[in-house]
Amino acid sequence: GKFVNTWNWWAFLFGPIWYVYKSMWAKAIIYFVVSIILTLATSGVLSVACWIAFGVLANYDLYLYHRYGTQLWEKNKLSSGTPANQAVRS
Repeated sequence: GKFVNTWNWWAFLFGPIWYVYKSMWAKAIIYFVVSIILTLATSGVLSVACWIAFGVLANYDLYLYHRYGTQLWEKNKLSSGTPANQAVRS
């Protein structure tokens, strides 16, 4: 079926810790580092945006992890499974 993005309160509240709990270590580290950099660079202005991003992206990241077995955004794995992309390549 088609993925429908939903809000994840646990990821919003716990951020990278939620990713570690779900065994997505790579994204936990990346998101943690990016959120720290953005928070420090903007004197905390973007810290709320980072937590909102965790809540928005978490379920999709978990879907990719279970569906394709990837913790990152590997283009080949993400684009190879959809019939529309296969038709364009033929």
